[in-house]
Amino acid sequence: MPTNEEKTIPMISEEQRKQSAKEQRNFEVNMNTENFSIKGFLGTWHTAGNTNVGGVDFFLMKNDTYTDMANIVVDCGGRLVLDNVYDGFDEHTVELLRQEVVSVPKLPDDTISTDEMKSYGYAWGGMLPMNETAALKVMQNCNVFLLYADNTESMATDKSQITAHAAKGGIFGV
Repeated sequence: MPTNEEKTIPMISEEQRKQSAKEQRNFEVNMNTENFSIKGFLGTWHTAGNTNVGGVDFFLMKNDTYTDMANIVVDCGGRLVLDNVYDGFDEHTVELLRQEVVSVPKLPDDTISTDEMKSYGYAWGGMLPMNETAALKVMQNCNVFLLYADNTESMATDKSQITAHAAKGGIFGV
């Protein structure tokens, strides 16, 4: 039993967070949203601000229980767009949101979509997804990133990393 000085915070594993994020249902978010639950994140959330970028509404959500927790940004359907947002809709956050809505005339690999990348677990819309064949070709001219289902990435330094990551079902981005 915790003492007055101890605080017990329930934790979920990264695997649970990834799976829950994949199962996130659509939910209409607006400026009056309260007690919003988002799969993979602790507690409930309320809307603390909004902005429109490229004709798309985004909502800054603050945690109701853990007030020192980083904010998240969701779209009007309640889908997670950004996490670890500390400074609201500052210039950096708005730039990331612009990259979410920018229209790309031609993807580097038409065998995989940004929706598939997001379903895989990598959510940043500024990354263009690729499968192994395209990644190996693109690597000749620019940096290629190994994308992970926990919404992280690392730069590929050689072709063997791309081959090994693909063998594990990984995808790539540029």
